[in-house]
Amino acid sequence: MPKGIPRDKSVNHAIIHRLQIAHGQLETVIDMVKRGAYCIDVINQSQAVQAALKHADSIIMQNHLETCVAAEIKKGNTRDVVKEVIDIMNKQVTPTHKCCCKNCSCEHCTCTCSKNKKGQCTCNCKDCTCNK
Repeated sequence: MPKGIPRDKSVNHAIIHRLQIAHGQLETVIDMVKRGAYCIDVINQSQAVQAALKHADSIIMQNHLETCVAAEIKKGNTRDVVKEVIDIMNKQVTPTHKCCCKNCSCEHCTCTCSKNKKGQCTCNCKDCTCNK
């Protein structure tokens, strides 16, 4: 038996609708990449896919809060159910990636550090406004 309360058909319909939109947009992105479309156009379409998925997540979360979470709170399971929601919300927050070699202290740095074969850090900071 699945965990939680079954979703209402109208909620399921809204979720499926959003996911189908994302699916169609993703197929378009894949086709654009295969065709060698302009990078910015690909990114714009990719962002539309992500927005559709986030909207689906929002519908699911709202339903979860209104049904499953409310029911668990009434049963006295507040701590567990709140922790579950906080854990999933924390996954949605983009973590700040710190430079592994500490060469860059800029919080806006998108750093793609990696260790080479000798175990030394190879720092490839991008979009960094600090002056390492």
